[in-house]
Amino acid sequence: MKVNKIEKNGKTFCNVDTVADRDFLIDNGIDVDAVEAEVTANIEAEKAKEFAKMNCDYNGTNISITSKDSLGLLQVQSAFNLGLKSTKFVFENGTMMELKAKDFTSFATFFVTERNKLFT
Repeated sequence: MKVNKIEKNGKTFCNVDTVADRDFLIDNGIDVDAVEAEVTANIEAEKAKEFAKMNCDYNGTNISITSKDSLGLLQVQSAFNLGLKSTKFVFENGTMMELKAKDFTSFATFFVTERNKLFT
């Protein structure tokens, strides 16, 4: 695992690989397993934060609001413009939701409003 920086006992180790540099790190008092666990926890926390930012609740359903979802929304709009009455929308987060033409404007307004919050 690549680690940008480890500080221990007044020493700083930059751009180290916990696999390739394992013996060197251990010789310098670094608990490599603890470092890897901490880095992994930080990565997972960032992923969770990003996931939370890109997901929201719509009438009790957890939907994602990614750029791919935006493109899907445009495809659904085109389908409704062609006369389709309902369709299933599969969001990037895996949620599947039925959308009806009569409810599309309300949903699209909600979606765009939530997505715009990402950029303000």
